[in-house]
Amino acid sequence: MVRRALQSRWSAVVGTAIVTATLTGGTVALAGGPRSSASDVYHVCVSNAGRVRTGTMRLDVVPTSCPQATDAVHSWNAEGPPGPGSVVRVDTGAGLTGGPITDTGAISVGDGGITTAMLTQNAVTAHANISGESGATTNSTTPVAMPGARVTLDTTGGPVLAIFSGSHHADVPGITGYFRLVRDGTVVLAFNNQDFVTPQWTTTTLFGFDTPSAGTHTYEMEWYVSQQPGASLTASAGVYKQNMLAIELKR
Repeated sequence: MVRRALQSRWSAVVGTAIVTATLTGGTVALAGGPRSSASDVYHVCVSNAGRVRTGTMRLDVVPTSCPQATDAVHSWNAEGPPGPGSVVRVDTGAGLTGGPITDTGAISVGDGGITTAMLTQNAVTAHANISGESGATTNSTTPVAMPGARVTLDTTGGPVLAIFSGSHHADVPGITGYFRLVRDGTVVLAFNNQDFVTPQWTTTTLFGFDTPSAGTHTYEMEWYVSQQPGASLTASAGVYKQNMLAIELKR
């Protein structure tokens, strides 16, 4: 009796037959000695996960039962004594080139071989966004947070594209509104001054790149108005929505 420790999935030549199995730890007993006939056959119990059941290999005797009811009996010709086995072929799957390899060779990723469907969500980019109505009003003459315009993003240290778009109107004409984008309290985009000549809805858009360190970061809009009697601003309401988006661009 010869015992060989085998692990993982392998294809091996046993006599003149190719055997493919998945083995995890332990040992598998292989019967030794010469074969009396080229028609000798090995039989073994294999789990539905493809693992050979230790101690179930038989020569010319089909197991009457296996350790688990879901196991299946696999069989192969056993002409000649079993050897240590060898890999006889390596195939390449989707996105890879170089196979099949039956001797020596190299496997690599082909040009355009990786498609979107092969990527785990957020493996290449990560983003956070909000969209909705605000209806908030401010008469502050110093920067304050704009309600409903805040996103939090986990980053790995790559550049972040931040975008804000919304509609605003002045409650009295002839005032100036000030808008800025901040990350963790630090100004990312300089002030964007918007003159409201008439009390009508006016679109405000800011976008730019930021390069924060790896970690969790919060991007939000701040706003305030010029120092005029009765000056105030109202943010997106009704059919007008405000949108904010932060995207980390990964390689």
